[in-house]
Amino acid sequence: MTAKDFIRNFDPNREPLDETDETPDEFYVPIYEEELTDLRNAILASSDKNSLCLGITGQSGTGKSTALKHLATEEINTQYEVLHFNFNEYLSMDDVQMADVLLMFGFLLAKENESLQKRYFDKLDKLQRVVDGTLIEETTTSDPKKSGQGREGGIGIELPRLLRLNARLFTEYKHYKESRTVMRETVRPQIPELCALLNEMITQYMECSQKKPLLIYLDGLEHIRNKESIEQIFGHDYTSALFGLKCFKIVTLPISATTYEQVINRIEIIVRFILCLKPNPLSKDVGMSDKIQQHKKCLRDIYSKRSGEDIIDSEALDKAIDYSGGIIRQFFEILTAACIHAYGSNKDMHNSLRLSETNIDAGVRQRRQMRSAAIISGQIISVLNTIRTQHKPTGNGGDEDLFIKLLQLNQIVAYNNGEMWYEVNPLIENTVKVYAEP
Repeated sequence: MTAKDFIRNFDPNREPLDETDETPDEFYVPIYEEELTDLRNAILASSDKNSLCLGITGQSGTGKSTALKHLATEEINTQYEVLHFNFNEYLSMDDVQMADVLLMFGFLLAKENESLQKRYFDKLDKLQRVVDGTLIEETTTSDPKKSGQGREGGIGIELPRLLRLNARLFTEYKHYKESRTVMRETVRPQIPELCALLNEMITQYMECSQKKPLLIYLDGLEHIRNKESIEQIFGHDYTSALFGLKCFKIVTLPISATTYEQVINRIEIIVRFILCLKPNPLSKDVGMSDKIQQHKKCLRDIYSKRSGEDIIDSEALDKAIDYSGGIIRQFFEILTAACIHAYGSNKDMHNSLRLSETNIDAGVRQRRQMRSAAIISGQIISVLNTIRTQHKPTGNGGDEDLFIKLLQLNQIVAYNNGEMWYEVNPLIENTVKVYAEP
């Protein structure tokens, strides 16, 4: 295998593997089969096919999206029309509100169905003209229902006009705050009406798909990074708007959202997609040693599937696994950085790539430098050092926002072998220890 082949196969930004991938069977490793079985059983055993909601959670980069793509069995596909909405592709996870999620849900649903595309093709015309400052007719009418004097100061745009396909507004939505601001001002006071419209679209979609109920994966929402957005979407009265849509939903949840009452009350089960590589320091961890070894083997299997040959010494591979923290994307980042180091040291290494422990150390060092650069304040050092020494969130209540942010950024890693516990990302553990010393 060449260095280029290795880097391509271990590209940490590669799209999740599914049946459309060039080599899905060659690369895919079913590391979460137990978790997927729990979800399949819940789906097939449910008598409520119209509003039930299941949740999954875990660190960013642990393979949740790839696992979701392999969730549906023939039996599930027979009973449901399965759709996969990846909100991370369309929304800015640093700035998300419930209005954004609902609007994008409608856009993605219409995008999946030709009949809805035709029916809703002109839905965004009026709103787009608001964005461009060219809406005249609607603001000159005396009819309050058609005027610019919408409820609670809203722009008053007719809700069925919010979902035109291929609109410039949606292509800009993730990158331009101005587009998001206009949409939110329009929709926020009319969320109940928007939900009614979405439920109408769901009904129409089902009529066009042999009346099978919809099973929709609401993927990517676990990447939401700030506490205010997480609370507004998962811990607010608006939460019922999302969870109450008339379809079977599987929602990816930020780890911190799993503690909210609204989530606990509305989600049937929450399945955690987490690879645990260490014993729980807060408990005796009875009976978990086999699980830890199984999870380490999963990472070795992922490496073997993608390398196809013995390229890394066993001890060096174990080191890369330990520094991954169980985060598959981080494992790939270490390996690709190690490969680049090996290639730089020996450019003659064309068809006989070998990665030594020295190369892995260099990869770890490079990724450590990247992560350490974000440790820029005493408050960050304090929160990270507390996790490093106590493995649980403690201290001032004012640290909660920072703890959630560091958790979402994978500077802190959560595990669930036994009681939930936390550790500092292994890449920066020693850095935090050094920074915390007086």
